[in-house]
Amino acid sequence: MILSTFEWTIAKRYMMPGRGEAFIALVAGISLVAVMLGVAALVIVMSVMNGFRAELLDKIVGLNGHAIIQAYGGRLENWQGVLKEVRATPGVVRASPLIEQPLLASFNGRVEAILVRGNTPEDIRRIEEQKISGNLFELKPGASKVAIGARLAENLGARVGDTITIINPQGRATPFGTVPRQIGYEIAAIFEIGVYDYDQAFVVMPMQDAQTLLIIRSERALNAVLNGQFKFGADASIGTGTRIGAGAIIGAGVKIGRNCSIAAGASILCAYLGNEVIIHNGARIGQDGFGYAPGPRGMLKIVQIGRVIIQDHVEIGANTTVDRGTMDDTVIGEGTKIDNLVQIGHNVRIGRHCAIVSQVGIAGSTRIGDGVMIGGASGINGHITIGSGAQIAAMSGVVGDVPAGERYGGVPARPMKDFLRDIAEMTARANSRSKKTGDTQ
Repeated sequence: MILSTFEWTIAKRYMMPGRGEAFIALVAGISLVAVMLGVAALVIVMSVMNGFRAELLDKIVGLNGHAIIQAYGGRLENWQGVLKEVRATPGVVRASPLIEQPLLASFNGRVEAILVRGNTPEDIRRIEEQKISGNLFELKPGASKVAIGARLAENLGARVGDTITIINPQGRATPFGTVPRQIGYEIAAIFEIGVYDYDQAFVVMPMQDAQTLLIIRSERALNAVLNGQFKFGADASIGTGTRIGAGAIIGAGVKIGRNCSIAAGASILCAYLGNEVIIHNGARIGQDGFGYAPGPRGMLKIVQIGRVIIQDHVEIGANTTVDRGTMDDTVIGEGTKIDNLVQIGHNVRIGRHCAIVSQVGIAGSTRIGDGVMIGGASGINGHITIGSGAQIAAMSGVVGDVPAGERYGGVPARPMKDFLRDIAEMTARANSRSKKTGDTQ
């Protein structure tokens, strides 16, 4: 029984009074209802607060974890050993490395303070449920893509597909002093954690991109195959299975991914290479571009502090030159194939799965979309945009923007139907003049 006999006796005495005791019953009833309401309110409030605490904790832990281990000075030197020790600690379910640094971001004249977070691919995928637009799977090392919080996107006025500029005040030392490092990143996804402080500040990117942005050196990788004599710069990193030929030059701080092939005589400076990249003999990657400005005493060299970003599965032909960026980066997209003797100027951005045939020259700051095909011996003017899927005929001179999916040819390049019509008209005129000349004779 829930109540004993004695308890039932007391309850009946006050809840079921006899004659003349109605007032006692009223007071007892009111007291009982008041106690019930008080207990109910306490239970409800505690339930709501516990639920709110659990939800808030899930949101915070989903991005940060229960604990963060940091070293004095901000950099954890032996982080691999610390990570191994933490994972072996009883009660630890999951542990992963990260890079975090407060920086600045700008877009269309708006500037916001941000917190750059470099995460592993596994940690990036864990915020998939908080994603409200875009694709987190596009955040690959060397892709120059980031995910940002929803409030930060609103403050900057940016959307998925826009390119924001992240500014690292530390930068690099130049003859003119320290120049802040400014790198453009495309927004691949926007997420909403539900905590305002996170949504207005966090910018998530792959850890390798964060290392490059913050100029953090990493140790050399093992199991690379090195053939013959070559020059290897300080703090350069070579991925597992990569082969480097005799006479190649790998500059200081260069990062090369896994299973790449660097042929004999190639030089790679100020560059980041993804996985399974092929660089043929004599290619020149990451040297200064042709940047000068007229001055009172002649031409003045423009300081160039950018990099070359080569994504996965790219192949670059023999004696091809890819200039480093000035303040931004030169980027070659995933799966793009470039023939021999091609010149690519500074700050050029080439999309994915493009094909560029021999003896093509691409001037600086040109934007080329995905799947573009450019015929041999063509010239591409600087500061123009060639849309995705466009095709440029051989020996063409492109001086203006080319819409996506269009076929252009000639000098100056124009829509293919116009180019072919002009060719037909010139051929007809030439044949007509030749016929008249023959009749006269």
